[in-house]
Amino acid sequence: MAGIVVDASVAVKWFLAEDRSSAAQKLRRVGADLIAPSSVIFEVYHALWEAARTGRAPPTLPLEGAPLIPLPFTRLVPMADLFPRAAVLADELRHPIYDCAYLALAQQEDAEVVTADRDMSRAARRAKIRTQLL
Repeated sequence: MAGIVVDASVAVKWFLAEDRSSAAQKLRRVGADLIAPSSVIFEVYHALWEAARTGRAPPTLPLEGAPLIPLPFTRLVPMADLFPRAAVLADELRHPIYDCAYLALAQQEDAEVVTADRDMSRAARRAKIRTQLL
């Protein structure tokens, strides 16, 4: 199976019991290469930290989960490598460049983006990138 670009809105569901977490877990088992911009590890950590800070997760989750965050990914692509195309997409789509890094990676790899973020899914469709909304 081809690679799948997984954004942070999906990856965080691997660590927190949220709506659609079971669908996110299933994605890990399909046998595809899961790829993302390197920033995904910071985004997921931040979500775990915020969940712990607000009492939605145990206070130890961020530090205990930190070494596990990159493990499901086959490859993490450096943000600097994605920047030129992400900047063009951000300008064309009028969408945050952080999200556009995922879109740039999907274009580079001719891959589908899997997201739980409706705005990201709409941006992917506008850029003619295959997308799956969990």
